[in-house]
Amino acid sequence: MSSKSRKHSSTPARKSSGDAHAPSGGPVEGELEHAEPSAEDFLEAEELLRTPKGRNPLAYALMILLLIFLVIFFLLPPGAFSGQGGAGVNPVVARYTLPGQEPTEILYKDMIAEKRAFDGLISVMRADMRVDDLTMTRTMLMDDLAVQAGITVSEKELKEELRPLVAAYGGANQLESTMNRYGGVDALTETYRKVLRGVRYEQLSRTLLEVPSGDEVRKRWAEGNQEWAFDVVQLSRDEYLDAASAEAPSDEDISAWLAERPVFQTSQYQLPVAHAAELIGVVFDEEAPETVGEALLAAYPLAEDWDAEAQGQAYYDTYYFNRFRKPEQDKAELEEGETAPLPEKDELYFPYEEVRALSAHEAKLLSGMRAWLTEAQATLSAAETVNLSAEAERLGLAFVSVSEPLSREEWREYESGLAGPALSGQIGRLNQPEELLTNVVVDKAGIAVPRLISKREAELKPIADIRDEVLEEWAAERASELATEDLGALRESLQAVAIQAEATEEATEELDPDEQQPELPLAVAEGDFSTASAERGLTVARRDFLPRTTTADDDPNFEDPLHELMRGSHMSYTLEENQISEVQSTPAGDSVYLVRLAGKRPEPIERMTMQDYNGLLQGLDFARQLELATASPFAPEAFAERYDMWTQAEVDDAERLVEREARNARRTAARAARETAAAAAAEVETTAPDLEELGDEAGGDEAGEAETGEAGDDSGSTEEAATEGAPTDE
Repeated sequence: MSSKSRKHSSTPARKSSGDAHAPSGGPVEGELEHAEPSAEDFLEAEELLRTPKGRNPLAYALMILLLIFLVIFFLLPPGAFSGQGGAGVNPVVARYTLPGQEPTEILYKDMIAEKRAFDGLISVMRADMRVDDLTMTRTMLMDDLAVQAGITVSEKELKEELRPLVAAYGGANQLESTMNRYGGVDALTETYRKVLRGVRYEQLSRTLLEVPSGDEVRKRWAEGNQEWAFDVVQLSRDEYLDAASAEAPSDEDISAWLAERPVFQTSQYQLPVAHAAELIGVVFDEEAPETVGEALLAAYPLAEDWDAEAQGQAYYDTYYFNRFRKPEQDKAELEEGETAPLPEKDELYFPYEEVRALSAHEAKLLSGMRAWLTEAQATLSAAETVNLSAEAERLGLAFVSVSEPLSREEWREYESGLAGPALSGQIGRLNQPEELLTNVVVDKAGIAVPRLISKREAELKPIADIRDEVLEEWAAERASELATEDLGALRESLQAVAIQAEATEEATEELDPDEQQPELPLAVAEGDFSTASAERGLTVARRDFLPRTTTADDDPNFEDPLHELMRGSHMSYTLEENQISEVQSTPAGDSVYLVRLAGKRPEPIERMTMQDYNGLLQGLDFARQLELATASPFAPEAFAERYDMWTQAEVDDAERLVEREARNARRTAARAARETAAAAAAEVETTAPDLEELGDEAGGDEAGEAETGEAGDDSGSTEEAATEGAPTDE
């Protein structure tokens, strides 16, 4: 509208539809010619206003204008005042572009209508969501894409989708009544149809994206299903045994070699740990058990509250596996493939009822031996000695002294009446001479306490006694070393060939192998590998193309030693074509070998089974799902970029954000300036001289300056107060 002013009349002039715009900034075609009204204009138009009697015509006109303004303000949409999306009351508020088409523009009124219908549908469905311009634009775009793709939602399908909603409202009439309150059945069902079309389009698009193509399946098969061919030179350790044995190492060399071996390898050549010990205790008498230990029980009587039955039961439960084992019976012969059943407890041990009296008596003997041990430990703690032989004579106990160290197995078999399986294990706990065991041991033949005389640590047997056995093992290891040296020499010669080949490619002169080494792993051609091996009298064996994991059904030569060797040669499968491995040894150590990778290729896809195919599809599906989760074409940013989607609301939000950040920056700068000024004023006040020490004239001058400074401070305070009173962004 032109800003040119003129007198307002009851019949304003209009430009004809064919006139052009006035060159002086006149009204646009079809627009009323308008000038800002004055007070005189309202007075001249008194007949039109029909001022009530007794009222001021000007005041009455202003009141009418105010009412008109309020009506317009509350009835027109906000965009009519803000001018968002362009001039006029129905601007463009969103835009998107379908493939191969012109941009689709959404006007403000259309957006309001769509959002009103969508909000009504949300209210009917009792959903908790907010529809903004961006969501509405995406919904409209998705529906257009669905329509363009030929996706439809029939009446039958729509009714099926609405069936749960009908049930939730208790019937179709109730649902229809609710829909009418929120915009009408036709409008809401059509909006729901649009939503369903868009959802179906996205689901179908995702399904198409998730289905792998044939090329993807073939690529995945080739990556995960390889087969390898190898050239192998292998040397048996047995071929070098004679040469190794001929070296005949000395006893010192054998001792040094054994010292470098791990414990598990040398334990068979060592004397075990052994103990010499004294034993004191009670030897059971199967003929007259009640007569054993009378002097012991007299010296160490039982407690007054001794419960013979309970103590006997506890003794049996604790020591039956040592004390009350039945003599071994002749085992029944088993037929081939038959397994003997596990014996029951009563088949191996005497039941308590049969040894009740014996258990009760031996429990008393155990109590007496424990009392003696407590007394003996107290004596030792007082730095006094305990003579076990004399104690045995005083208490009528058995005493055994074994001055020659015995191993655990030898103590187990020692015929003393006191020793046995349980005692042999307990003696091994003693480490210091004169050390008395801190507990009483119940064994199959008696109750005893051992004391250590001496201990012999594990040590190597005399070389003369083990030389033949050690030499056999040494020769086997040395034979492997000799075989490895021969294959190492072959590898070095191949390395020289590779160096020469590299030099030929880069320059015409020959290179000294000692000065330049190729990068490992080494790579040579098939002919060079075969020639170098033949020159040393070695044979190259070919293991043709096979997968890494095979069965007897896949490999007709499954039992062949070479095939078995390569199935377990993990290093060989890390090589690239023509590369040579390091010298490798078999797990058993009976041979060494050198491998060249002759070739690697994908398995023929014809071998793919249905199980393989399903596994590939699962792997591809997982990979595609992961890809869609991180870079989905329907992600908000990607979707908006692909269809050039734009909304005025996003632009307005961005502008408001920029404006708010700029305003906050200005306020921060002003606050920093105030703080700097306050700090400077405080520093001036601190460093000012004392006025009383100066002359009157100087004091007057200083006072004047102080007043000026105070005035400046007041102005600063006023500015600060004004600034602090300004609103701040939350």
